[in-house]
Amino acid sequence: MATHRWNLAQFNIAKMRYPLDDDRMAGFVDQLDAVNAIADESPGFVWRHQTGEGHSTSIRMFDDSDVIINFSVWETIESLHDFTYRRCQHRTLLRRRREWFKPVPDMPVTVMWWVPAGEIPSLDDARGRLEHLRDNGPSEEAFTFRHRHSAPDTERPPHAPPQYHQVPDDPTDPTVNGDLRELVARPLVSVGVKPPRDFYAPLAVGAPRPVIEIPVRPSRMIHFFAPSNAKMVAKIPQIAPTVDVLLGNLEDGIPAGDKEAARAGLVDVGKTVDMGDTQLWTRVNSLDSPWCLDDVTTLVSEIGDKLDVIMLPKVEGPEDIHYADRLVAQLEARARLARPILFHAILETARGVANVEAIAGSSPRMQGISLGPADLAANRGMKTTRVGGGHPDYVVQGDPPLGADGTPDIHAPRDRYQQDLWHYTIARMVDACVTYGIQPFYGPFGDIADTVACEAQFRNAYLLGCVGAWSLHPKQIDVAKRVFSPRPDDVVQAQRVIDAMGDGTGAIMLDGKMEDDASVKQCRVVVELAKSLAVRDPELAAGYGF
Repeated sequence: MATHRWNLAQFNIAKMRYPLDDDRMAGFVDQLDAVNAIADESPGFVWRHQTGEGHSTSIRMFDDSDVIINFSVWETIESLHDFTYRRCQHRTLLRRRREWFKPVPDMPVTVMWWVPAGEIPSLDDARGRLEHLRDNGPSEEAFTFRHRHSAPDTERPPHAPPQYHQVPDDPTDPTVNGDLRELVARPLVSVGVKPPRDFYAPLAVGAPRPVIEIPVRPSRMIHFFAPSNAKMVAKIPQIAPTVDVLLGNLEDGIPAGDKEAARAGLVDVGKTVDMGDTQLWTRVNSLDSPWCLDDVTTLVSEIGDKLDVIMLPKVEGPEDIHYADRLVAQLEARARLARPILFHAILETARGVANVEAIAGSSPRMQGISLGPADLAANRGMKTTRVGGGHPDYVVQGDPPLGADGTPDIHAPRDRYQQDLWHYTIARMVDACVTYGIQPFYGPFGDIADTVACEAQFRNAYLLGCVGAWSLHPKQIDVAKRVFSPRPDDVVQAQRVIDAMGDGTGAIMLDGKMEDDASVKQCRVVVELAKSLAVRDPELAAGYGF
């Protein structure tokens, strides 16, 4: 059991609207014993002041006889906070407080301070602390939930303490003042959010501990294959060494009648094919499908030790990740896996895009997010039948030229520049991924024959920050490898800038261009990516000169 060198004392006052024996105070008086009993049994409770009646309502410490007190000691500020704001019966009293109490003029209504463990503070000390808070504001000697102080001689926790909402002023309600608002502070985070110290705890007994940082491995192309297609599966041993990620697809593109065969085929690949350095992923069926549960249960149980990432389609919010997170943890524990399987979400709905930041930060399992342009276009009502890429009607059009009479000829040919339909979504996805330390990917490009347009779209995504894209056909493997690997000339130039900048601070002129601290950061992104790819690709290593 944890021992505490310091305990938290709290003292609060309230000014009654009516005498305690008035029927209008019955709602408060009738609940008082029950609430005190809950306090006595609450984790972290140490002591509370009480008279023969079992509470302190008969104590009068101030000139105003309508002011009553509450005085207690707790092991930690967290234990007091949990009782005050999370115990249902006490919360009920707080919500109804205006029925029974009104503001205390010129005096805060609550104060806290630290006392040595085992020491019981006096009523005189409590009154002095309240007056100290009134006269001097929050300090180590007297503070509040909103302006808390750590116990003496202790280090602050590694995560920031909770923050609290302030109840808005209601000019029509004379009972509201800044001090009573302190009593109804609410955590800014929702009740369902885990505290930071628990975020990296396994979600099932015996499950592997979640990773703290997502391992960065070359992932320039996620190459899809259909495990139910025997001819395609037969080529896997030859294809695997040429790609960074090999993904067994169980969702779209697999007919309903082939779902079970695809699942069994992927299990066979996981058990029989030596993947070497290539990652093995799967895209399971969506969470609302009749196949998803069997997909996840079978794959984690049968080849969980071979599976690096589960791609989850049509993720719309963090609740989807939370469900899969707990399920997979239970299956990992049952299979006695030594490392956790990671998750990759696909943005395929408008709601998913709206929640992309919450999705990115929803679990330590989150490895990355991909754009799913076809389903997203349908969900948004976009008027395109293309799978990824641009559209000839989505353009910026130049001004009309002048006609012979000097006026604009609106019917004359003018310049048209096709735009990227996906620029906003990709940029938002990249920002969310970078914020939470996971990897952003472009999804599929459906026109297999048009490798030129495919390369252009992939390069747009690469420049915006994506680390890779999907390849649906062997033709696209080389396209993705070429696009998501820095050009050798770019690597050489980036290394020149780094070398010329020395310690990386200040500014210099190099080849007639200004280079400064920001330039070095950009160049290091390119060089570090090149080095990580060179380890896996000897041809690239030779081109980079590593």
